[in-house]
Amino acid sequence: MEDFCKITDGGRERVFQFKVPTAWDGIALFNYLISYGIPFRPKAKAMPPEDLEKLLKLCLKNCYESLPGGDASVVDASGQVGIITDGKDAPLLTQIAVKYMLFFMEWWKDASV
Repeated sequence: MEDFCKITDGGRERVFQFKVPTAWDGIALFNYLISYGIPFRPKAKAMPPEDLEKLLKLCLKNCYESLPGGDASVVDASGQVGIITDGKDAPLLTQIAVKYMLFFMEWWKDASV
């Protein structure tokens, strides 16, 4: 699995890099994903909104947009969106988060002892 994703947004290609989470964040992510599955999938168990928000922020804080002037955090440490979304926050952030979850699950599987 690649450690980035490319998303076409408004006719331009944007590249988002993924990083491996810290041990505690990784354990929390794994717990969410085995408890609920990857959200927004047909067979995924519905998550309470506050749990979904925590999961999305946990994923997105490990994502960065590659820009000519340097990387930009998708979500900063305080949970605020750190990239330009042109008013399309929900669809863009959802797409990045789901791709990160797929990356994470593949990484977890490969890293398991």
